[in-house]
Amino acid sequence: MRRAWSAAAWTAAAAITACAPVPAPSAAPRDAPAAASAACNGTDARICEDECRRGRMQGCVELGAMYARGDSVPRDPARAMRFFEWACRGGEPDGCARVGGASLLGFGVPKSPAQATPLLERACASNDAFGCAILGEMHWEGLAGAKDPARALALSSRACEQGSAVGCRRVGRALVSGTATPKDPARAALPLRKACAGGDLEGCDLLAFLSAEGEGTPRDPELAEALYVKVCRAGGAPACTHLGARYASGHGLAKDMASAASAFGRACALGHAPGCLELARLYGLGEGVARDDRYAVELLTRACRDKLENACKLLDQLGARR
Repeated sequence: MRRAWSAAAWTAAAAITACAPVPAPSAAPRDAPAAASAACNGTDARICEDECRRGRMQGCVELGAMYARGDSVPRDPARAMRFFEWACRGGEPDGCARVGGASLLGFGVPKSPAQATPLLERACASNDAFGCAILGEMHWEGLAGAKDPARALALSSRACEQGSAVGCRRVGRALVSGTATPKDPARAALPLRKACAGGDLEGCDLLAFLSAEGEGTPRDPELAEALYVKVCRAGGAPACTHLGARYASGHGLAKDMASAASAFGRACALGHAPGCLELARLYGLGEGVARDDRYAVELLTRACRDKLENACKLLDQLGARR
């Protein structure tokens, strides 16, 4: 069973163009109308527009995030771009971090790690958690050259200290696997708790693994189950598969084949091929569900089409590959 997802699940907030350091603007974007003066907290676009117009750059960032997500306003990546870019030009590190992230990932702009790097470095140097986290991802994944785990871990640690859930999850994962640092599950538990509390699903998934196994933290089956269920319900397909495997084996949780089938079914519905494979096995054996060889083959075929080698091998053994 995999302990964590294979790649970071972070995204930039919108499709935005890169910005270079320029003097802070004295006027807001033309499409930012005046509104009542109040604190912008990312829920009222009029208030954030007013703050942005008045030169409070964090208001521009919040407003850009709202348009990027379509949160309380129509989703408009182009408009989000203008506000993030404006914030960056006005000296707001978080604005530059989001612009850099968009350039790195190619969201609405040509993909350009070279263009993203100086913006992210500038943001991270100002202790921007988002900028440090994305810069760390670049070095973990080799998105701008060779992978550099040592540099990545330093950046992720800095991001975690500034409150980044992604950064904390990366630190926790490194301590669990012994990547760029001595293996130490006991030390991993704290950053993973921070990651999970910050809404990072993979962090919760890995914390559930530690709790189920009793690695670095007291074994706690109830907490492990609660975490797996939480992540699975939130759409974390790998966690659904992990939960199903725990129910099916009785390792770390009470054995419950019906619950295993339910968890594998959700994983498969979310597109996780290993979940489809495990559900197929249950249907083929009639464990936790009524035996249905035809549906089992259908599930195996789905997993095989997603290039899961074990599913393809099982289809060949059954003489059922189409």
